[in-house]
Amino acid sequence: GAPLLKAILPLLFLIFSITANAQCARTTTPPINFGCTSGDPIDTFTLNSIASPVSPGCASGAYLYSSLPNWVMLAGQSYNYTVTLGGGVFTQGFAIWIDLNQDGLYTSSEQLANNPPALTSNGSIAIPLSATGGTTTMRIRNNYATTWSNTNSSACDMVTFGETEDYVVTIVPPVPCSGTPATPTTIVTPSTQVCPGSNANLALNVTYTVLGISYQWQSSTVSAVGPWVNVPAGPIAATSGTAPAYTATNLTQNIWYQATITCANSSLSTNSSAGQVNIAPTTTNTVPYFEGFEGISLANQLPNCSWTASSPTTTCRTYLTAQTQNRIPRSGSKFASFFQTPAGVNYFYTNGIQLEAGVTYSASMFYLTDYYGYINWTDLSMMLGTAQSTTGLVSIASTNGPAAASLAYKQLNNTFTVGTSGIYYVAIRATSTSGSAQHLNWDDLSITIPCSLNTVSVNLTANSSTICQGTSVNITANGANTYLWNTGATTPTISVNPNSTTLYTVVATNSITGCSSTFSQNITVYPTPAVSIFSDKTNICKGSSVNMYAYGAGNYQWSNSASGANVIASPSVTTTYSVIGVNSFGCSSSATLLINVLNLPGITIGSSASQICMGESATLSGSGGVSYVWSSNNVLIQAQQAIVTPNQTTTYTLTGTDANGCSNTAVTALTVNGCVGINEVTSALGLNVFPNPSNGEFKIM
Repeated sequence: GAPLLKAILPLLFLIFSITANAQCARTTTPPINFGCTSGDPIDTFTLNSIASPVSPGCASGAYLYSSLPNWVMLAGQSYNYTVTLGGGVFTQGFAIWIDLNQDGLYTSSEQLANNPPALTSNGSIAIPLSATGGTTTMRIRNNYATTWSNTNSSACDMVTFGETEDYVVTIVPPVPCSGTPATPTTIVTPSTQVCPGSNANLALNVTYTVLGISYQWQSSTVSAVGPWVNVPAGPIAATSGTAPAYTATNLTQNIWYQATITCANSSLSTNSSAGQVNIAPTTTNTVPYFEGFEGISLANQLPNCSWTASSPTTTCRTYLTAQTQNRIPRSGSKFASFFQTPAGVNYFYTNGIQLEAGVTYSASMFYLTDYYGYINWTDLSMMLGTAQSTTGLVSIASTNGPAAASLAYKQLNNTFTVGTSGIYYVAIRATSTSGSAQHLNWDDLSITIPCSLNTVSVNLTANSSTICQGTSVNITANGANTYLWNTGATTPTISVNPNSTTLYTVVATNSITGCSSTFSQNITVYPTPAVSIFSDKTNICKGSSVNMYAYGAGNYQWSNSASGANVIASPSVTTTYSVIGVNSFGCSSSATLLINVLNLPGITIGSSASQICMGESATLSGSGGVSYVWSSNNVLIQAQQAIVTPNQTTTYTLTGTDANGCSNTAVTALTVNGCVGINEVTSALGLNVFPNPSNGEFKIM
């Protein structure tokens, strides 16, 4: 039909429409139909892979009856269908009815499909087990989009632009059950967690196509194996514990369900496997917090069970895709919206967010209005409270009057703090006035902590900023929660021993804000002198001295209390001497030198006589050394033995030197007598006169 006519006739229809009946008589004569043009027909229809043989186009009087192809369907089974509509030009709503009890009427309970306006529709119809077997009729209808909502409840009411077709179908009744029913699995929808107080749909993955099957649903709050409690029968099939499917309502705790399926003829039963319904726990978040609605899976669904809204689905909405009239997401594909009708004040409340006192937060969101440009929004505000309630809400940021209207996404943002740490809720408030319907769309809510407003303050100290090479220094940071040094250490205090001047840095992080700052401490390293000791000898004989020289520094202090670069020492025993050298930077190091003190040899003198007569000789010999020097009255004899003939009593000094070069002396005296008696004679006969000399009596032997 012409677009202008399609625009006018719905208004006429509203004035002259016939009230839709709950039922209408099945007939092969045309029902009341306003008309069908080239843009309104049922073009093609296929059921159970079998297509209708009727040629595309509008039937005479917008009504068609055909006994072909006589689809055969089994009670208890489902059958898929596809349909193309509106000549590929105008979207059409589409519905299917079957006279299941063959009473000649199409009732609302016999409507098996009802699709919203489209150019192509598909789905499935389920033939209930209670359907009467035999030949009956099926009615399919379409209608133009703008009037479909007024005409999709009856098979016989007036159709503004569309077509009605009736076909013959045959329903094959099921056979009675026998034996033990097949064991099914319990299917829980949704399979994810459900919000407290919400519903869950339970179904079985086995469809029984026989008669005499009964169902009893059972629940357990303990485990998947019971104990079980029967779910009572209810007045509504969806919530009855004795129907093939069951909708559990107002759930508040985790719970398991199973169904007992019984065959009446055999009295045998089977239990389905248990299905669990999990209740979502309370959701809280920490900052940074972001919500862009990309996690929702259904339109008008909130991000999680802990979100709330003042008028969900009516005024407070969410969308999975872009909509008409400039309703689009800012990012991703999903977004939220306030609908202006009915006018008033409405709220979205986030789940709880942990906020900390002393932190400066930034709140941001983006908003946009429909392209009409109506000024129906007098307020859009971000608010903060300790509960999901209007009581005690404090404004974070707001825009009023015309400023709340924007044909492109505009940002609303501000910073805020809280007085005490705890759980807070962000409320998005919109206020509308009456007038033309309009949406206020919003997206990408975020609560962040700007580090530019939450700088980390750290006190960095070192026990010394200048050290000598080889010395350790402690550097301590305090004022943050975690630390990462450029040495790789993560402790507040590090101990370092740099060989050269080094800059140490630490990244300090506040664990509450997540903000970090970098701090540094320079450690200047002065060189340590390389102090050494030199001496011309390290072994000395006892009683000797040694000359030691220190070098490598400027000032020196010796272990024997001497100072200066050069010292002379005369140790009596083997001694280790140390010196500390200090350079111009005040850095010091030390060196040591071992002086080995050798004992003097024990020199002894042997003599052939202790006294002689004048003119006689005596033999002196030395021991205890390896070389010897005899001296007396400026006479030197270098030999171990010395034959001496002194004219007078004489003292002889023997200087003996050992293998180490150490010398010692021994002294002996040789007495020389005048000998005025008989000269001592030694004869071959062995004659001796004694005593000699003497002035008395002699004995000769």
